[in-house]
Amino acid sequence: MRRRAAVGALLGVGLAAIAFALGRTPQPERALVAAPAAHEPRSVPESPATAPEPALARNPFDYADVPPPSRAADSPRVSALAPAPTLMPEPPVRLTGFVRKGGKVRAALFVRGEMVLLGIGEASNGFTLLAADEDSGVRLRDPQGAELVLAVEP
Repeated sequence: MRRRAAVGALLGVGLAAIAFALGRTPQPERALVAAPAAHEPRSVPESPATAPEPALARNPFDYADVPPPSRAADSPRVSALAPAPTLMPEPPVRLTGFVRKGGKVRAALFVRGEMVLLGIGEASNGFTLLAADEDSGVRLRDPQGAELVLAVEP
């Protein structure tokens, strides 16, 4: 039994050696070159390994730590956007319409963000209704005592 194991092991080693030898690629034969004479300068043949490499377009190991170069010279300059128009502040009082109730005309006013119905002589947030006419609009007195004339908004 030992003899069979020894023969099997020897056969396995032999087959492995053959497979290893067949798997290797053969090396090209090196030509024998005569050594140059002592008085002749020795020239080194240029090989592709010593040729200068072309410069890379970018560094593959640089991960955007540095901003890319500006292309301002290549592209036309874009003018700065015009500033946005400033919004006019909303007036403190606005006439929105008229309401007829009980035979009387009342003005629908928007006073400092609040919708109110005022009859002649009534006040809200310091504004007093002095006159109301559906065709010409309303007259109001503001908190400082100045009179305002407002027409209905279209």
